[in-house]
Amino acid sequence: MLQTAGIDVTTVNKISDGSPHTADLLAQGKVQLVISTPLGPQAYADGQALRAAAIRYGVMLVTTLTGAAATVAGIRELQQRTLTVRSLQDHYGIAKGR
Repeated sequence: MLQTAGIDVTTVNKISDGSPHTADLLAQGKVQLVISTPLGPQAYADGQALRAAAIRYGVMLVTTLTGAAATVAGIRELQQRTLTVRSLQDHYGIAKGR
């Protein structure tokens, strides 16, 4: 899905498949985003370890396919335009002081 969206990806071992695996890459600072959607008993155990490592090393973690799709959409938007911030009052045209 990510490759189809034009995002470069590298496939690595699951934790249960041995090093080098995803938790190793997290520890080395080589991962910027983790999408973990485990299915099945072994995948669930790997997923727990992967999620714990992502949290430990402060790496963004997404745990649903819906969240992954939203993350990809957000990355695309950030690549195409500059992020701006405005207050809710400005957004809704509400005058200050009322």
